[in-house]
This record gives sequence, C-alpha cells and structure tokens, in this order.
Amino acid sequence: MKRANHLFEAWAALMWDKHRWVALVTIIIVACSPILLRGLHFRTLTGTPLSDADTGEVYQDGIRRFGEGCPLTIVLKRRRDVTPALFDRFTDALADEMRAWPDIRFVQSQTRPRESRNASAWRLGVVLANSADETRQTLLSRLTGKEMHKQLRRSRKKLLMAKEEERDFITADLLDVGGLVMPFYTSRLRPNAFDPSLYFDAPGGASRLVFVYPTVTAEDAPYSQNLLTRTRATIERLRRSQQAESIEVSITGRHALAADGTVLLQKELSIITLIAGSLLFVLFWAVFRNLPVTLLCGLPVAVSMSAVIVLICLAFNPVDMLAMGFAAIILGLSIDVTIHCVGRLHQMLGNAASVREATIRTIGDCGPPIFIGVTTTAAAFLCLGFAKFSGMRQFGLLAASGLLLSLATSLAVFPAAVRWIYGRIPPAKTDLRYHLLPRHFFSMACLHPRTALALAAVAVAVSVAAAAQFRFDMRIETTFPATLPAM
Repeated sequence: MKRANHLFEAWAALMWDKHRWVALVTIIIVACSPILLRGLHFRTLTGTPLSDADTGEVYQDGIRRFGEGCPLTIVLKRRRDVTPALFDRFTDALADEMRAWPDIRFVQSQTRPRESRNASAWRLGVVLANSADETRQTLLSRLTGKEMHKQLRRSRKKLLMAKEEERDFITADLLDVGGLVMPFYTSRLRPNAFDPSLYFDAPGGASRLVFVYPTVTAEDAPYSQNLLTRTRATIERLRRSQQAESIEVSITGRHALAADGTVLLQKELSIITLIAGSLLFVLFWAVFRNLPVTLLCGLPVAVSMSAVIVLICLAFNPVDMLAMGFAAIILGLSIDVTIHCVGRLHQMLGNAASVREATIRTIGDCGPPIFIGVTTTAAAFLCLGFAKFSGMRQFGLLAASGLLLSLATSLAVFPAAVRWIYGRIPPAKTDLRYHLLPRHFFSMACLHPRTALALAAVAVAVSVAAAAQFRFDMRIETTFPATLPAM
C-alpha cells in the first residue's frame, strides 16, 4: 500500500508542477466536446439479440432483400380548397420522384386495379390486335431475360407487401404486362370502363398514405436523418411547383422515429448536462459556501465529463439508446472522487507546511482506495459485455471505459486545479470548511447497529422480491415520447 501511495504522490507532484500543460489539454478537451457532440448519433431502434442468433441472420437477410415491415410512411392531408385532381397529381409526382432514388426499393401509393383475374390477359390481347409496331417492340423488350428477371423481383416484393385480395392480381400478371399496355388500353375505352387504381385514402378522402421502402434499415440513424431531410425538401419543392401549399404533410414509420428520436436525444443530453452541472454547483455552494472550493469540486468533474464525451464520439458513435444511462453513472462517481479529495485536503491543510504538500499527501492517501473502488465498479459494468442485447453490451463497455477515463482525468486535473485556485498562499488562508454534514443520520446508525442491519436485510429482501416481478415493455409506441413528431 505504501508503494501505491508513493506512486500517486509522485503523480500529484507531476500534475502540480506541469499545471500549464494540464490547463492546455483541459482547454482542448472542453472546446472539442461540444463540437463532437453535434455529430453524436443514436441507434434508437436496435439492441435486440437478433443480430447474434442464427434466426437473427435470417432476419437481417430478409431486411436486406425485402425491406422492413414498417416502412417510411408519408401522411398527406388536404383541406377543402384542394381539388381531388390536385391531390392525386401531387401524390403521383411525389411517388414517381422517390421511386427514382437509388436507395429506395419500392414506393406504394396505390392499390391494385379492381378487375377480374383474366383482365390482364384480355388487355394484352386487345393491344396486340390493335397496336402499332412500336407498342409491340416495347412489349417484346419487356419480355427479354434481363427485364423479366427485374420485373419478377419487383413482383416478389409486391407479394410480400400486398394484402390477400391483391395477391391474385399480382400472380395473374407477374411481368406487369398490364402496366405496360395500360396507356394504350385506357385511351381506347370510355373513362368508366373499369374501376381505376385506388389510393390509400381514409374514409372521406381527407388524408392519404404513401409507403416508402428504403434499402437501408432504420437502425442507421444518420441515414434516417438524411432520408427525412431529402424527403421534406422534395415535398416542399413539389408543393410549390404543384401549387399545393394547402396539402399538409407529416412523416412517420421506423425511419422517422429513428431520425426524430436522435434529434431529441441530442437535445436532451445537452439540456440534462447543463441542468446537472447547475444543480451540482448549487449543491457544492450549499456545502462549502465558498466560490474557490466550489470551483475546486466542479472543475475536475466538468473536465472529466468533457473527456468522456470526446471518447464516446470518437469510439462509440453511434450510441444505442439503451446506453444513455452511462452519463448519470459516470457523473455520480466522478463527483465522489472530487468530494473525497476535497474532504481529505481539508484535513491535510491543518498539518501541512504548504498547499502543495497537502495536495500531494491528499492524492497519495485517497488515490489507491479510489482507484480500487472505481476499477472494481468498471469491472462490474464490463460483465455486461456477455449480454445478448447489443445495447446492453455497449452500455457496459461505455460505462467501464468512461469510469476509468473519468478517474484518470479527475486525478490529473485536481492537483492542477488546487494550484490554479490557491497558488502558493498559506494553508490557513484557504478557508475550506463544511457547512452541511449529515451527522445525525450516521450517528444514529452507529448507536443502533442491530436496527440498521435489520432495516438493510428488509431492504434486500424487498428488492429481490421486486426484481422477480420485473416486466419489460418492448413496444415502440411506449419507448418514444408521445410528443415526438413521428409518433
């Protein structure tokens, strides 16, 4: 133990003497953390064990081939001054433009035509009997091997997404010959010869749905944000060009939830960090009633949290939503480090010849037990690396590495901070005193140890019984706040 004390004392002396270098590194870390935080992304819809199991490989293969079961859904709402023709024209223009995007697998804006099973074959016969050579050549080009293969792949995707009553029409015309000859067919019949394709409208026609199936899953939050940005820009441009400003557009689905959830988490992480920092400052002030001591407690915490943010952005980006709890754990334990050091420094100042000597002895005494406590806690979090959920694994790795980095940063900044704040003034003038101490609570526990142990046993029994009754809610609608735009 004495050897460990000497090592930490040597470390404290080095940080005290090299305080200018510590200040330079501190400024760089604090300046970089908010910049990097803007590029921090969150995986809001992952974390299940499917990515590890054999069934997960099949699931991921299905996602790559056919898309997600919950697509990006665009909701169009029209007011009374929007005519049905304008509503249809805007819907068709939006669907056609998004179909041309290379990262969009399929766009579904209409249902299948309401016709009999033999309608496609009958239409083909009409066209072949009455069309010009140009139409026949276009039809024959559709029947080449390459084009047939492409159309069969499209039909397979349509079958997976179609309702039961639509599948008969798709299987009756797998090559979509009907779609090829439809313009010629409709031009030679009266307008109401058959029911046209129907949009996905609500009763009354006030709202309409357009389903978009991207090739990239919603687990990629940066892609989801980019997709929504492009989609909204396209919608605004079409609203101006089509003079359809009265059409209201909203977007939902897994990609929208991932994008909106990422923006919300970035905002909340910044707000919560600021609120936590302000509350800590108030608490330190209430305990010490002294600005220099308050800064001495808060400065190592602020720098250590900035260092952890830099680590997260560089090594763990994107962060799973399940791992968001790491911040509170690291913040709480980094505060413990500074509080222990400040308390020990308060005791050492009465018997030391200088503030430097008191600081070195403080780190020498507090360093080994704090190091053991933090490293064992980090090891406990590291055990989460065996979890099946990827979000829990990342939470364990993030918390463990963040705790170790926070410990190193706090023990580096604390000696330098003491020098920045107190310099070379005599120990008697540091005015480091406690104003709030929970003496009565701990003294009662010491006077009545059996009662305290009995209460502890009851607490353990109740917690174990409560843990056995845990229930987990895996629904998306309860994971995200109801105020989220995509919800």
